[in-house]
Amino acid sequence: MQWLIVFAGGGIGSLLRYVLGIIITNQKHFYLGTLCANLMAAFMIGMFYQQYQLEPARAWFRLFFITGVCGGLSTFSTLSHENLILIQESRWTELLLYSVLSLVTGVLLVWAGYKASQWWVT
Repeated sequence: MQWLIVFAGGGIGSLLRYVLGIIITNQKHFYLGTLCANLMAAFMIGMFYQQYQLEPARAWFRLFFITGVCGGLSTFSTLSHENLILIQESRWTELLLYSVLSLVTGVLLVWAGYKASQWWVT
């Protein structure tokens, strides 16, 4: 049953990533859809993790939202591939900006999501 919960959440997350890519991405800045999806997933993971800590007995919640939806929405492999393209095209400034934004902003958004969820509950 757990795999079905992850499967359902992952399908939703993957569809969200696909739609974001269509809406946001353009030819020159092909990585913007991935960046937005990864940062959105980071914020959501922070929120969902805080909620899961309040009721750890609800394992389905973690499986569906964190592993499924956020896992389907975010994508490290696409981030890596897009970094490779930027390297091949010698777009060093964009490579540095994209890499730093992805990592640093992602960690900050997990924290912000966690704090926002705490604030929401209290």
